[in-house]
Amino acid sequence: MPLIERKSQLATLSSALGQAKAGRPTLAVVRGPVACGRTALLRTFLDNLAEPTVVLRANARTAERGVALGVLGQLLHTTALAPDRRDALLADLAGSAGPAVDPAVELRIAGAVLDLAADTPVLIVIDDANHTDAASLRYLLHLSRRLVGARVLIVLGESGQPWPAIAADYTTFTRQLNCHVVHVGPLSEAGVAELTPAAASWFAATGGNPLLVNALASTAPTDDNRTALRAAMTELLHTCDEDVKAVAHAVAVLGKESTVPRLADVLGLHQSEVDTQVRALTAAGLLVREQFREPALRDATLADVPDPTASRLHEAAARRLHADGTAPEVIGEHLFAASRPEGRLANTAPWMIQVLEAAAEQAWLAGDRSTAVTMLELAHAWCAEPAGKAALLAALTGAAWLQSPAMAGRHLPALRDAALTDQLPVMFRSTLVSQLLWHGRQDDAVELINHWEREPGEDGDDQAARLVRLKVSATHPPLLARLAPGGPPAPAVSVGAVPVDTRLQAATVLSAVLARGASPATVTQAEQVLQRVRLREHEPSALESALDALLALLYGERLDLAEPACDRLLAEPDERVAPTWRAQLLSVRAELSLRRGALKQAAEQARAAFDLLPAAGWGTAVGFPMSTLIIANTRMGRHEEAAAALRTRVPDALMRSRYGLHYLHARGIHQLATDQVFAALADFMSCGELMRSWGVDLPTLVPWRASAASAWLRLGNGDAARKLVSEQLARHGGDRGRALGIVLRQLAAVSEPPQRVSILTEAMEILDAAGDRYELAATLADLGKAQQVLGAFSRARMAARRAWHAALDCDAIPLSNTVRPALAGEDVDDADLTGVAALSEAERRVAALAAQGYTNREISSKLFITISTVEQHLTRSYRKLGVRQRTELPASLYAEVV
Repeated sequence: MPLIERKSQLATLSSALGQAKAGRPTLAVVRGPVACGRTALLRTFLDNLAEPTVVLRANARTAERGVALGVLGQLLHTTALAPDRRDALLADLAGSAGPAVDPAVELRIAGAVLDLAADTPVLIVIDDANHTDAASLRYLLHLSRRLVGARVLIVLGESGQPWPAIAADYTTFTRQLNCHVVHVGPLSEAGVAELTPAAASWFAATGGNPLLVNALASTAPTDDNRTALRAAMTELLHTCDEDVKAVAHAVAVLGKESTVPRLADVLGLHQSEVDTQVRALTAAGLLVREQFREPALRDATLADVPDPTASRLHEAAARRLHADGTAPEVIGEHLFAASRPEGRLANTAPWMIQVLEAAAEQAWLAGDRSTAVTMLELAHAWCAEPAGKAALLAALTGAAWLQSPAMAGRHLPALRDAALTDQLPVMFRSTLVSQLLWHGRQDDAVELINHWEREPGEDGDDQAARLVRLKVSATHPPLLARLAPGGPPAPAVSVGAVPVDTRLQAATVLSAVLARGASPATVTQAEQVLQRVRLREHEPSALESALDALLALLYGERLDLAEPACDRLLAEPDERVAPTWRAQLLSVRAELSLRRGALKQAAEQARAAFDLLPAAGWGTAVGFPMSTLIIANTRMGRHEEAAAALRTRVPDALMRSRYGLHYLHARGIHQLATDQVFAALADFMSCGELMRSWGVDLPTLVPWRASAASAWLRLGNGDAARKLVSEQLARHGGDRGRALGIVLRQLAAVSEPPQRVSILTEAMEILDAAGDRYELAATLADLGKAQQVLGAFSRARMAARRAWHAALDCDAIPLSNTVRPALAGEDVDDADLTGVAALSEAERRVAALAAQGYTNREISSKLFITISTVEQHLTRSYRKLGVRQRTELPASLYAEVV
């Protein structure tokens, strides 16, 4: 690379050489910070010598400060002297390497230099001269006094302040001769501009340091500049004095917290010593306000610190920053770095545990869960107090579980042991039981619950015990029979008596819905929970409560409330919702989509849940998203994908949990669709037997009777089907939700033809209101067949067209194919259908009300949708019907729909 902004410095050296040639011994001192081109300037000066000149060169090194007469020996080891005389002088030096100057040797050296200068100018060049060994410096000091009238130029390259041991002699030496001082510093921005159009960015990254600038100039345009800067900084550090390098290391370790007082404390040096080196690094363009100007420079410097030194510096930094009251997350990073690679410090203190806990909390709030887990792991490893260690392990397990349940599972045995010895705080009991059940460790969960209920109560014990039992009853109800009798009663569900603990309220509501179905009170409390949940608090309990409340609304058939709440939670930024929780929310959203008949969306959401959390990490909960995936794929005709899901290994404990009910029912649905009717019936009946024995025989949980009735009908046993349908109808009471619409379709199948149309019409109205497009399509298909039997051919074809369109609308290809024969002769393969049959259910509802004269605002209020949605449905309806305004809507639209 060419020398830039160095013309005046070269001119000064040339002038000094001219004075020396005139018989005036001269000294030139070239001063410059590290890696700023001092050595390159000297090399260029020597390369450009125009006249014969004897050059005696030496390079002082920090590591050779203790080698007596090392620099002087380098100067005399030159071919300019006759070999005999050179060898004699070197022998003299070898014999006089003591602290004092040998006058006889000094005279012989001076004579040799003066003899050389008599014929040709002599140039003595010592780079890094401030590191010259003391003995050589004393001889050079005496030599300089004998150069009167000699044609000698001495050039000293200085890399910093003189070594303290020789400071006085060095200062005396530089004052002996006519002296020129040449300053070599970083390039200006204008100087950098001579190399690149990107002068501003290069100057900002390098401070004009020539070594760093040249590194960027040597980098291909497509390369990463940070890599070049790191490599150049590593090279630069290897040329630094050890004391400068030590300060650079400390600056890198302290990072943004670097100040001269802190650096001095961390290094155990006086502030004046540190300040000198900081000034040198700043002058070199590397630091700005006691910190590295570019992250890549800091990264390279950190990588240069040996492990033992790094550990010591980080520990010292942590102690100093703690004394200064610095943020715990900053101190925590230093404590973690200080523990590498052994994993702990020689001397830990209680405040370190507290800092690590606080750092973990801050990392969690910032969404950096990996760091939170790391901080808790370190705190747990360092904590010696049993109760504190157990609490830290519980917090660590909870944080790790949200990242990866499988990773957290390895801590469960130790947590179980801590709980059995009463070292685990009450607040962690419910979470531990949930995690044990998730991993199928049911025996451990039962043992712990019975242990806790046998022990004397403490503050919060009753509430914790109720929460634990509620969790068990909602997810693993058969375990209730194994718990000791006389446990705490579950709180009654009452709007006027809301439990203070949101988790307890949500768990109470879910258990109540599973046991007795939804009621206005349970719906209200579920809404209250979802309204109170604030994910910005980053509390795992908030998400746990939200999930229970969503499931209560799902099983309570309040999809209209569950969907927006679930979407709101899923819309939160990733840092607020950990992968495990997001996967569970997606599994609920997938089931909501399935119950709406949005089969493709349900399958995609279930797959997204498994993308976040692989099947092996779901534990017993795998049955929930897996069942959605199986049913959605089955109804779309993707039987191989459904079969592949069924081949996934599931835990044995799955069938002893609520999730197993979903799984059994889904497997039966797939088997029924693939003509494995007996196997399907066996799964449906097993599902029913479990639900009855567990006390959760709720059609909105799993409509096993309707599914089993369908299987019996396929086998030709109408009586068995009729019995199951009657049983399920008896359990509905006044509820007219989706589950009633499903079973009414089966009731129609076991009824006489004249009754079928009215029953199916009622089912259609219920399913239309519930918004289940798949079940509505299936009901319409049955309605068309029933009307065909009664000879109402026009109505039968109309119902078939609507069934076909609805089936295609929810991607239910097998169902649409069953309807296709009833539409023989119609152009139903045309995607651009016209007429009312082309409208979706939502479009038909809006258009029907518009045809009756309702305004957009009235339709919005009546259907609980936004005015914008009304406008969109109408626009699409106009296009499909070939009209331009609502007054042109066919008057028969409303009558045809209902």
